[in-house]
Order: sequence, then structure tokens, then C-alpha cells
Amino acid sequence: MHDYWDLIKKLAPLDRCHCGPDMRYAYELLAQHYSGTRLLEYPCGEKINHWVLPPYWTCAVGTLKGPDGQVIADKSRHHLELFTYAPKVSKKVSLSELQPHLLSDAQRPDATLFHFRNQYRHWAPEWGFSIPHRAREKLTEGLYEVEIESQFSNDDVLTQADLFHQGESQETFLFMGHFDHPGMVNDGLAGCIAAFELLKRLRQRKTYYSYRAFASVEIVGSVAYLHHQPEVREHVKEGVFLAFSGIDAPMHYQSSYHGTSRLDRIMKYFFKLEGKSDDCIKKHREVVGNDENIFDSVGIEIPMGTLCRWPFPQYHTPEDNLEITESLRLEETVEYGLRIIEVLEKDRTIIPKFSGVPCLSHPDINLYLSPAAVSGCFSRVELPQTLANEEFGFSEEEYINSHPDLLYGFMNNVIRLADGKHTIFDVCEKSKIPFLFGEAYLRLLEEKGLVELVR
Repeated sequence: MHDYWDLIKKLAPLDRCHCGPDMRYAYELLAQHYSGTRLLEYPCGEKINHWVLPPYWTCAVGTLKGPDGQVIADKSRHHLELFTYAPKVSKKVSLSELQPHLLSDAQRPDATLFHFRNQYRHWAPEWGFSIPHRAREKLTEGLYEVEIESQFSNDDVLTQADLFHQGESQETFLFMGHFDHPGMVNDGLAGCIAAFELLKRLRQRKTYYSYRAFASVEIVGSVAYLHHQPEVREHVKEGVFLAFSGIDAPMHYQSSYHGTSRLDRIMKYFFKLEGKSDDCIKKHREVVGNDENIFDSVGIEIPMGTLCRWPFPQYHTPEDNLEITESLRLEETVEYGLRIIEVLEKDRTIIPKFSGVPCLSHPDINLYLSPAAVSGCFSRVELPQTLANEEFGFSEEEYINSHPDLLYGFMNNVIRLADGKHTIFDVCEKSKIPFLFGEAYLRLLEEKGLVELVR
């Protein structure tokens, strides 16, 4: 089990509302685990583009009792049983008065649902409780006791965290998730851990590009981040939001708004090589919506896609917990991040040192590829150890051996697209050839003096 698993177990049960004591503690735990993490703080109540940073909310008691004195909902059992950011209330109400303050879903009759709207409309918060629909249908006439002990304060700060890996260039790629959602694991938390774990694994590596992991509360946290961190806004070129990372469900990629970013192309290329169905590639916000719209917006213009798992029947319920979270699934999300970085770091523009078509089969070159050569092509090309392995369902060597007919087309594309306008990734994408194999082959052509690979 990876060392972040104990961290997730500590973070999962906390009341990670937008701004409160458990949230502050959660960020401190994150920073302790991932050295170099920066904690950022902004004043509660600050107005940014008509968004208002949420107040600091504390809640000691949140209970609903029936006419017989039995507890119907209790925040101490699970944070979702009370509306997040519920105001202080102490009174008895009739069933008809209570009904507008209950949340349930007839389509998911046994679920306790997350009521999150108060966090975005904290200037007019509603009190209320979330209970299973089956329990709601059994409520009888009588007086119900509501006891909520809570308070709000703008004399505090909204906290968030980021972790930065400095490369040779200031051009930065961002990996992020949202850190809120009380008592839940995959809607937010697991994606944050995947992003920070990815940055941790870059720690000893020299890179050309810079990389950043970011964890904050959904939507309004990203608004504050981009407003207060001008270097992020200036240097981040593209990003990926990581969602529902640990559940046992198919991986999907949801494109940036325009669907033409570099990371869009890379992820779609990965999925196609792996044989995923076209249904696993979605349009912008076709499955879920998170912080990508804040980055991928007018004037900000940072394209951001979403890497997520779907379907997610436990979404916004207490069943989004450690029991449905798998380390292997979360590791696969980290793996995709590492593979993205591998392409970004190794991609180069191909400058020709020839005119026409060189004879690749000549003994001085000996880099002619054909289906008949597939059995020996790996030893000849000296493919580096691939990041993608059978554990996650894809092996470059296995792919090449299963698709020997692609080698000839790849070789011809290399020679034709070595025009100073195209990159290694362009060739691999067009040829449906794994990137590390293609990159290794182009390196051999460079050694033979046929091409020059430049950033």
C-alpha cells in the first residue's frame, strides 16, 4: 500500500466544507505529507468578480428528532446529514414546516445526499437535513425538534494549497482536484492526492517544463487562486482536472472547452492506442463540471480537460468512502499524469538533414521497419522502459507486436513529416504508434545524422 493511503484515511472523515476548522486541519495534514506544499490564505468575505469568498463556518450540533424523540438526522453520524453551512436554529416545527427543509431523492431512495448550495449562497443560508427518501416517506404528523448550533465569521481566511516543480522553463502544466466535500473520498479528495503524488514523483527529476499541483474548494477557490496568484495565471499553459480517481469504473477524458489543447490531443491519443471506446472521450462538461470552467474562461484562457472515472453511483453520498476506493485505480490516474509528462518532456520538432527519401535499409543506416521486422524492432530501437505496463492494461511492446502493419506507415510518416514543422508526437499520433517507441526511433535517426530533434 502506498504511503499516501494513511493520509487519505485521516482526511476522508473530516468536515471539509469550504471554510472551517476541519478544512484548515486537512490542509495542514496535506502539507506535512507533501514537503514543499505552500498553504495560501485569503480573507473571508472578499469579493472577486461577484464571487464572495465563504465565511468560516463552525458547527457543534446538528440534529433532527421526531415526535417520539428518536434521532432522524445527526451531523455527528455523518456530515452530510446536515446541510453544509446551515445557520443556527433551535425550535420545534410541524411536518409541513419541516418538509421544505429536507433533501432526499426518490430515484436513490436509500441515499443521504450532499446539500452544497449554501456554500455558494452563504449570504442567505438555509437550514435543513438530508435523509433517505424511504425514511422521509415514513415521517408522521407531529412536532419535530431542530437543533443546530453553528456560527459564521468573516474574521478568518479561506485556505488552499499548491505544490510546484520548477523546470528550465516557466511554462507550466497544472494538475488539480477539489479538496472539499465533507466525509467523501473520490469526489475531490482522491484527485487532489493523485495530483500531489504526481508532483512528488517528479521531485528528483530535471524537467524542461514546470509542473504544479493545486488543491482548493470547488469553483470559488480557483477564482481566488487565479486572482491572487498572477504567476500562475501568467505561466500555466494547460491543465487537467482529476476527478473520481479511486473508484472501480472506466476511465473517461472530458475535453477542454475548444477540444484542441495539447493535453486534449495527448489524452485522446492514449485512449485510442489503449482501445478504449469512443464513448470514453467526452465533450467539455459532458459528464461532470468542476473547476475547469474557471481556468478555461474568457480572459484566463487556460485550456483544462478532465480525467475522471464514470459511472459513479455513490456520487454525493456517504457511500463515496474508503470501501469503494482502490489504490490501484488511483495509481492509474498518477500513471496517466506521468505519461503526459513523458510526452511533453520528450517531444521535439523534427528538422530534416536530408532531401528526398533516404534509403533506410542501407547498411549504414539499417533502420528500415516492416511487419517482417517486428520481432526484432524492439532490440534494434532500444526502447526505454515504458511507464505504461500490463498492470494498467497497456504495454507498448505488446501493442507493437500486435500491430506490426503500422510500422511501415510510421516509417514513411517519419520521413515525410520530418519537415521542420512537425513533432515526434505529431508523427506518433498520425501513425497510431506508442510515443516512447516513436521517440526512440527518431533518436536513432538523429544518431545517423538524418534528422535533428529540437525543442
